[in-house]
Amino acid sequence: MSEITIVWQNLDNLLTSMGQIRGQAVEIDDYVSTSVCSTAGFDYEACVLRPIADQLGTVAGYFTDVRELFERRWEGVQASLVTTGKAHDRTDNEVSINWAKATGGSYGPYAPSTLPDVDIEVELFPLQPVTPKLSPPDDGESQLKHPEEFDWAAGAYDDARDTINEGIAKLNTLPQIHITPLSSKSLRDYIVFPLSGNYLKIGANANAATHTKDGMLVFAENFVRMSGKTTAAVDGRAGGALALHIGLYGAVMGAVGVAVQAGGTVFNDIAKVSERIAVAVETAMVKMLKILTRVAKKIITKVLSWVGWLSLAIEVAERGWAAITDIWDDIVAAKDIIETCWDLKEKIEAWAERCAERLDTFKEIVDLVRELPQARGEGGLENLPHVQETVFENDLAQIDVDFGDDPGPGEDLEEDLDDLSADDGGDVDDDTDDYEEGDDLIMAPGPIEPPLYVGEDGTVTGGDSTYSGGIV
Repeated sequence: MSEITIVWQNLDNLLTSMGQIRGQAVEIDDYVSTSVCSTAGFDYEACVLRPIADQLGTVAGYFTDVRELFERRWEGVQASLVTTGKAHDRTDNEVSINWAKATGGSYGPYAPSTLPDVDIEVELFPLQPVTPKLSPPDDGESQLKHPEEFDWAAGAYDDARDTINEGIAKLNTLPQIHITPLSSKSLRDYIVFPLSGNYLKIGANANAATHTKDGMLVFAENFVRMSGKTTAAVDGRAGGALALHIGLYGAVMGAVGVAVQAGGTVFNDIAKVSERIAVAVETAMVKMLKILTRVAKKIITKVLSWVGWLSLAIEVAERGWAAITDIWDDIVAAKDIIETCWDLKEKIEAWAERCAERLDTFKEIVDLVRELPQARGEGGLENLPHVQETVFENDLAQIDVDFGDDPGPGEDLEEDLDDLSADDGGDVDDDTDDYEEGDDLIMAPGPIEPPLYVGEDGTVTGGDSTYSGGIV
């Protein structure tokens, strides 16, 4: 056994830090799983971007693999230090450290031991916490101009939808009539986000990747600090070998941090196209809402007012389905716009699958950690694997975690989005040109209380007035 000098208090501090660093690895892994790999931007029923959401679960698994691989390598380093420390503890016969807890794992976290007075009892090179760097990510920011009327459309949709559905329910009580009501979901949750994903939440994934990189750089720097702790705790060739090994961990974790930041650009690219899709769909929804507003006006006057409803019931009895052709045509036109949006589904899914393939590049960070040498604890520090630092750094540099260039949405999808975004300037038809002369009774505002009745002679009675002359 080569000559080794151990400063026991500093060794205790070093073992404490080695346990803390394992805790930081768990903290980073948890943050990646909950923030970097959050699926909040895709958690919508029938979301077309589901391939990306599914891939995020796989990416979270890659980071767990990184942590577990790191822990196995790190346990070897810890065990080597413990083996040497225990041997010299018996030789010196002056200190009793709880070695069973020194490596953590199944024994629980390492707890500093009570040591006798020694010459040096200061905490050298304290580790820095990673928690401040792993703060909850902010949502991303909008990068594109959205249709100015969409906020109005999103709010007005609820009122128009409820009015239309009330009218549809009433129309469905008539013979020969059956119309499917509109969805009760909000415009964003019903159409926009299922097709585009929530680009603001996807931006949060990118921000979380940046936070993770910052945390990883602190994590990497802590290995440099532990190298300093090592030289203060263990002297001689064995101490130098341990300091070199710990330094290698710092290099690897720094490389992992850079790779995570590169992966964050993929989330930014996804968010850009997501917003591009959202703008196109929002533009289409504004057009649809203008049609639905017209339908709502017709339903209020033709169906929900007593005068209009009475007239319509007579007209349906005489003409059948043709009596509500104008309402039906507008509802069909609105649904056609929705279907046009959903016709993009296959092309958006194909783009999402390409994005998922780019995200799969995260698996290469496992190869970075696999470069770390595996120490065998039973051999002590004297038998740590021989590593040439320059060779190690060259091998590390050869692992190129390249996420590739942003392919964009693709030419076909881009053209379809341009077509969907084209504003034809259509406005709500307030003049009700579709109605013939004499329809002013049908279009009278309502409801009118109390109900009106039609006598056998065609006279309408009830309310505050009597109208004679029949109903057209």
